[in-house]
Amino acid sequence: MISGKHMVIFLLSFVAFGCNFIGGGDSEADRAGKRSKPGELPAKCPIYTEWPFDDAEAKRRQEETAAALGVPVETRIPLGDGVYVDLVLIPAGKFVMGLKGVLQSNEPREEKILRPFYIGKYEITWRQYAVHRVKNATRCNRILDATRRGGADKMSLPVDTIVWDTCDGFCIAVSKALGCTVRLPGEAEWEFACRAGTTGRYIWNDTVAEGEANAHSWVGKDGKVIRRSPLVEKGGGYRANPWGAYDMIGNVREWVFDMYTDGEYFRTIRGSGLKQTVACRMGELRSNCMGRTGFRIAVDIDSGLLKLLAKERKKKQQTTTAPKP
Repeated sequence: MISGKHMVIFLLSFVAFGCNFIGGGDSEADRAGKRSKPGELPAKCPIYTEWPFDDAEAKRRQEETAAALGVPVETRIPLGDGVYVDLVLIPAGKFVMGLKGVLQSNEPREEKILRPFYIGKYEITWRQYAVHRVKNATRCNRILDATRRGGADKMSLPVDTIVWDTCDGFCIAVSKALGCTVRLPGEAEWEFACRAGTTGRYIWNDTVAEGEANAHSWVGKDGKVIRRSPLVEKGGGYRANPWGAYDMIGNVREWVFDMYTDGEYFRTIRGSGLKQTVACRMGELRSNCMGRTGFRIAVDIDSGLLKLLAKERKKKQQTTTAPKP
């Protein structure tokens, strides 16, 4: 819930900018000037300036942005072999990134997400990764023993114990196959998508209650902290955040694109359990296998994606209107 001036009905609390520019996370292709261009998009696209905001406003912004761009709030893209990745729309806007006095967090600062984008509704699974498995990937990129995973369907679980270069390579392979820009989210994009208008240490408040996340520990009904060593679990088993993304707190940590330090060999990891708040960040060598660390994708709303979504809609229409034998 929000209070004070934020309880005022949100009118059009945004500044209208042209959408024909690149915003959000950078990539190596950006720096080389080779990233696919957005192409012809609607002339105006909302960039919201009010923050924080409540769940209802988060949904309203998604719907308004979707209408402006002519895209759905939730969609999916095909990887091949009948495998898809579900996506949720993240509107553009500004927010305060970081938390004061929290271990491994940036000092609070204002950040602007200049362009709406899609982010994975769930973390990438082994089934999805297998469609575009990266050749010559580091040997730690394997499906771990089923006993560690509680005997679950391994292919439906999030990828983990994986290096940054393999995550980036997967995104490059999918981009080439689909003709749109698929990438790791930028660190500011990741936190903005995770927070969804909230200001606390976690998405819900300043504690994690039982059943809210697949975390290392949570606060029980009696107020005491309950600790455990959880297994990696299938995505979607816990509550989504206000924008519909699952497990941005809990389950596996997630590689993002940004460098952790000035050297390009250290990359940033976000997310996971109770100790990792919405603002917590850690760095690791891009070539190191990090246990319980996977990734989710971001997708730019460019001309390539618009063509892909139109193609998928047409295919679906043809399937539903085809005469039954």
